[in-house]
Order: sequence, then structure tokens, then C-alpha cells
Amino acid sequence: MEKTPDNQPCRAQNVRAIVDWILDGADGKSTRVGIEIEHQVLHADGGARVAYSGEHGIEDLLERMSENWEQKVYEGEHLIGLSRSMDGIAETVTLEPGGQVELSAGPFNDMFTALEALSDFEDELNGFLEPVGQLAVQMGYSPVDKAADIELIPKKRYEFMDKYFENTGEYGKCMMRGSASTQVSIDFANRKEAIRKMRLAYCAAPIIAMMCDNTVMFEGQLREYYQVRTEIWSSVDPARCGIIPGVLDEDWSLDKYAEWLLDTPAIVAIDENGDTVYDERTFGEIFAEKVMSEDDIAHVISMVFPDVRLKQYIEFRTADALTSKYAAALAALIKGCFYADSALDALDKLFEGVTERDVMLAKMAMMAEGYGAKIYNNKEAWWYAEKMNMIAKLNLTKEEREVLEPLTTYAFSHVTLAEMTVFE
Repeated sequence: MEKTPDNQPCRAQNVRAIVDWILDGADGKSTRVGIEIEHQVLHADGGARVAYSGEHGIEDLLERMSENWEQKVYEGEHLIGLSRSMDGIAETVTLEPGGQVELSAGPFNDMFTALEALSDFEDELNGFLEPVGQLAVQMGYSPVDKAADIELIPKKRYEFMDKYFENTGEYGKCMMRGSASTQVSIDFANRKEAIRKMRLAYCAAPIIAMMCDNTVMFEGQLREYYQVRTEIWSSVDPARCGIIPGVLDEDWSLDKYAEWLLDTPAIVAIDENGDTVYDERTFGEIFAEKVMSEDDIAHVISMVFPDVRLKQYIEFRTADALTSKYAAALAALIKGCFYADSALDALDKLFEGVTERDVMLAKMAMMAEGYGAKIYNNKEAWWYAEKMNMIAKLNLTKEEREVLEPLTTYAFSHVTLAEMTVFE
């Protein structure tokens, strides 16, 4: 670990606090998977995004949906979320900056149950939308609107991020307002396994993005390349996006991860009164003379957006928004590849020698050439996608292999979801 800066006397304590908080999530027996899907709510007539405010807006949608939910979440006087437990499964609805409706569900022990829960939510959501001439779609980017024309929801965190990203890259507004993703989370058993899974997840991340490439339109035009969200995230803020520096190095550690977090500009901080404030200092500077609480640590990690994020679990973040069928299939793929020791051994062999530079080059190659891109050890991207699907199948139940099958079919055909949409 680097020498504690003279102006941050509590830095070493905060590094330890972050690492300890992460490891509190370790579960050596878990094979659970959490899933998040962001839904774009559109006007059925024309496909434009539905705004947060106004008649039949997103706030009104949440109010109407709340009859089936246990709790409402507010920002000031504005309704911005819902939560409940269904048959012992936690479900939360939150809103992304442009009013994208995100469902967080799980964790799930089996992927067939996950598929049922995701499908039930889709039906529930569309049941509220269809009577008012709206529909929910799952794709990586808004099909009609330009980002600048999409209303930002009334949440201070998003206002501050919007302001900050104007000076850090080209696509901050596009990421916040126009894009939508599917995220899958898995557990780890201990420190060693957390590091191992993080490294393998970063090698797999560009391939997962390819298998889940579900973006047809960008800023009102047909896309010009594959994996539009990969391009968007490459120009939001290099200080907190993309690949965590050094994560594929042999000496990378959770302490180094904590150091990176502390050296990240905050954007959003919580003052002594508990209010959300704008702050461009690094988290290390903000907590220079204060040991971070668990809430402080959770907030810090929520303000970084790498391709794979380590919290008290590991979060895969490169997939586009997917319908329930493909989101459950993605979850099955990740479960099959990242829980069994034999699967991790197979991934170690598959990605042997891959460096941070290789991952960055793979992203660029697949954006240009899709499944035909030569990546890593000079093999086509489709070869890696097929290998990952085969590894997963060996480590899933028969029922879960059936859940995986829709994604496997596309991977083995070397065609993306977005291409099939265009062909249809």
C-alpha cells in the first residue's frame, strides 16, 4: 500500500474500513445471483420517451403501481422509488436519471425462479402502461429521443453528476438520460476469491457486452458500430469508468482498490447535516480526518462506474438492457461461469495472459467488427463467447441450462440481439 499522504491522516484507517466492509459481504456457501434491468418507458405512438413529470408521466406511473408495493421512496416531495418482498424475494424499483425504470430483484438461488420474477414484473409494468398508450422496452439506448431532449428526474445526485460530466467527457448526458443496462451480481467466498473473480470478470466483460449488444439506435439514428454503450462509457469520466487501473496485475489487491476509490473525485457528498452537496474534492480529501462509516463507504462505491464493480458482491455492468428471457439467460451464464471451482479454473485457462491493454483493445475491436473481431490470443470474439457458454452449461442444472439457451443460441449464431432487431 502506498504511503499515507501527509494531509490525509485517516487514510490508512479508511483503506482498512473499506476493505473490511467489502469482506463483510463474503459468503463461502452462496451461489446466489442478483439482477437489475432498466426499462425505457415510451409512448406507443411514435416511440418517444415518457417524461418524469406531467400527466401519465413516470411519477404518476409509480403512484399507480404503488398499490402493489409495500413502500414508497421520495426525494423531497417527489416519488422516485418502490420496494416490496414477493415470496421472500426482494424487489426494488428505482429511477435512473432520464426516468428509466429499474427493477432490482433477488438474489436468486435458481435461474428459473429469476426468469419468473422478471417476467412477472414486465407484465405488471406493461399492465399499467398499456391503458395510457405507453409501453416498456428493454434496449441499450432510447430509440427516438436525443439525450439533450430527455428530462432529468428531480434528484440532487443526478443534477450534480450532470453538471460534473459536462467537463469530463463527451457522453455524460447520453449515459445518464439515454442509456439502459442489465446488471448481474454474484457473491464471493473470501478476499482471494474476490480478487480472482474480479480479474476474470474484467476479461469476460467485453464478451458479455457483445453477447448482450441490444442497441439499435443512438441519438435518433441507426447505430454506426457495435456495442454503443461501450463507446458511451468510454467518454463519460475516465477517473471512475472503464477498467479499474491495475486490476489485472498480479499484485492488485483490495487495498489498492480502496486507494483508487479514495482518489476519485466525489461529485456527490453528504454534509454534516445529512444533506446531499456538490463536491469536487476526492473522497480521500473529504475523509482526510474522519474514519468512514458503513454508509459513507456504500456511498463512495456508488459513485464509481467501472465495467465490473466490487461492493459486498461483484457487479457485472456491461450488458445492455434485456427482456426478462435474455436477462435471466445472462444471469445463468454468469452463475455457471463464476461459482463452480471447475468453471473458474476453465476461465483461468481461457483468459490466461490477458492484460489490461488486451481488454481495452478487445473493446475497440468488437465495436468495429463484432463477433468477428480478433481479441486476446488472436482468436475471434465468437470463439470466446462459445467457450463461456459451454463452461456455463457444465455447471448449471438441466432447468437452468434451458434458461441459458436463448443467449447460447445467439452466441453460437454469431449474431447480436440488435442485428436481429434490424433484420426483423
